[in-house]
Amino acid sequence: MWDTNAYSALDEEAIAEAIYNYGSWGDILEYHRVVGLKTAKRIFCRLRDKPRSNLFPKTRNFFEQYYAWR
Repeated sequence: MWDTNAYSALDEEAIAEAIYNYGSWGDILEYHRVVGLKTAKRIFCRLRDKPRSNLFPKTRNFFEQYYAWR
């Protein structure tokens, strides 16, 4: 995500993946504030369920538990 200048061309999954893998907790909270918790959870589930997910294993595990609790 940081290697492009065409930020408007990024889709919501690419943005979410970058935030989940590389963002701080503050970035996650801001992301939830902007898109809403339900939308963030839906996008996370789409990322998680891809045949070849790029989410880090620890990140995937944490947010599976986080969204199951929310």
